[in-house]
Amino acid sequence: MDHHKLTLEQVARVEKGIGIDAFVRLSNQLPEIGVKYGDKLLGQVEAILNMVDPMDQEKLLAGEASIEIIEIIKSLFDNTSRVIPPRGFKLPVTDENRKFYLDQHVVDHQDTLKRLTDYLHGYKYPSLSEFQDKCESVKEKSLQYPRIGENAFNRCYLPLPIPHIPELSDLTKLGKVIEDLLEGVGRAYKNEFPDRTFYNHRQGTLAGEVSIVSGTRHGKLLEAASKAPQSGIFLPDSLQGYSIHADRKIISLFPNFVSLSGIEYIFAMIAYPDILARDYNTPGLDMAALFWRSADYSLLFEASDDELSFGRTGYLAVAYDFYSGGLLFLG
Repeated sequence: MDHHKLTLEQVARVEKGIGIDAFVRLSNQLPEIGVKYGDKLLGQVEAILNMVDPMDQEKLLAGEASIEIIEIIKSLFDNTSRVIPPRGFKLPVTDENRKFYLDQHVVDHQDTLKRLTDYLHGYKYPSLSEFQDKCESVKEKSLQYPRIGENAFNRCYLPLPIPHIPELSDLTKLGKVIEDLLEGVGRAYKNEFPDRTFYNHRQGTLAGEVSIVSGTRHGKLLEAASKAPQSGIFLPDSLQGYSIHADRKIISLFPNFVSLSGIEYIFAMIAYPDILARDYNTPGLDMAALFWRSADYSLLFEASDDELSFGRTGYLAVAYDFYSGGLLFLG
């Protein structure tokens, strides 16, 4: 039947043009066709499509991908703000080791913004009022979302400004951008811990070698940051005990304004080295939304009592109780 050739936009235009009452009356006067899924509302169709990244929608239609249904749990977070693995979740997850933890930051938007502008030069940032207002808006939206609520903010959460980086409009430059940003990590870490050393073990091996994992929504952040400064709330250890493969799967349970950790950890490390690189008992931090060189590797930060390291990991299918991916709630 030819209705397969109609778009949602075309149907919406007709409804807008003649009004919903006239649209329904006309439909009721015509013989029943028995369309498959004919009882579904357009809003329900749109809601289902919203759960799938636009790039993945095309892959599904082309037969290049499939959908796995995972049970939706009432709350995405337990009362400690760790993400709850749903029943039947098949990817590796283990209980977290709470000997490895992050302290909660006393929120000071002005100090956070100052640290980034002091140690990461040459970028445009949101104004203080924009940063504050956007973070308040994001938190309010999150609190109103039934499966997030207050449980999301019972452990470390970090207001995070992200600068305007025009180079991110070309994702082939992502590795070079990361290499440049890591210089700011070195400056911030040295200022916070003068007797310690930051080691970038991937120095000279990032340009042209970093890509985004499909379905993590990290591309939405990078696209937005390529156009203007951004602000959000970052939960850096909400996935402690999850394997990187599990990180990449669990993000599909979250609303579209939540994305999986990638370069956020760099900005967070510059703004909050006292929290994210405190000592040996801070969790390893997985940039789970990123590939390095191939699908077999990702990137991460690891802190100890005398140094901070940035490097790669190939243990994507192993769940460690002292490593964590993070979640960004973007405004």
